[in-house]
Amino acid sequence: AAAGDSLLRLAEAARSLIGDFEAAIQGEASRSPVPGGGVHPMTGYVMNYLVLLSDYNAALADIYADLPLQIPTPLPDSIFDSSSISSPSSSSNSEDSTLSARMAWLILVLLCKLDKKAECHREVSLSYLFLANNVKYIANKVKETPLGDMLGEEWVARHSAKARRYAESYERAGWGPVAAAIPAATVTAAEAAERMRQFNAAAEAALRAQESAVVANEAMRAAIRANVAGMVVPAYRAFYQRCREVMGPRRPRRWCSSPPRM
Repeated sequence: AAAGDSLLRLAEAARSLIGDFEAAIQGEASRSPVPGGGVHPMTGYVMNYLVLLSDYNAALADIYADLPLQIPTPLPDSIFDSSSISSPSSSSNSEDSTLSARMAWLILVLLCKLDKKAECHREVSLSYLFLANNVKYIANKVKETPLGDMLGEEWVARHSAKARRYAESYERAGWGPVAAAIPAATVTAAEAAERMRQFNAAAEAALRAQESAVVANEAMRAAIRANVAGMVVPAYRAFYQRCREVMGPRRPRRWCSSPPRM
């Protein structure tokens, strides 16, 4: 009996500890933006803690076996797919599913908090980059640890896709104005000079805004670089060539701070 009572008290202490952890995530109130839209320290701390918990998944599954997760409604669908909580993995073991749902819920709490923290960035583009960096970090952390077995490949794929969408929004917000400053139609010599000035101004504004931008994941950094180049460089090269045709081969350089490689 004494041993049974001790196990019950230990289980209650473990549940209380995890409950306090959830409350700590919800109560994190810092408002300072992460430089360059990088990974928030809270993200690393929370995910490392969840990885540590996943090492004790068998014991935790027993602790939560008779305590199903009570999900508040309505769920913030714009932030998280509720199916990730109701069925985060394909496991048929009900105890494992209960624990997986609880892990998915704790990550949801983190994602909701990160969504609020993204608003601390004055630059809209850096808000998107912040979300891209943090969601990508979370997805990779799950994929590379025992959390991946608990939450499943579909969960990882869904959140990796969400990170890509945030990255695409960053590209449009940060570099779309530069691409928009490049005229697609033929221009006169006078128009060419003015449009070149407009492009220079847009490019310089974007460079100032993005000079501190951080893309933590190497693959995502390469993808963003390639996408931005594809958005701007071909159109700019064509525009520069049209300017040469109407202004003469030397005159575009007078207005162009960065002639393209022809």
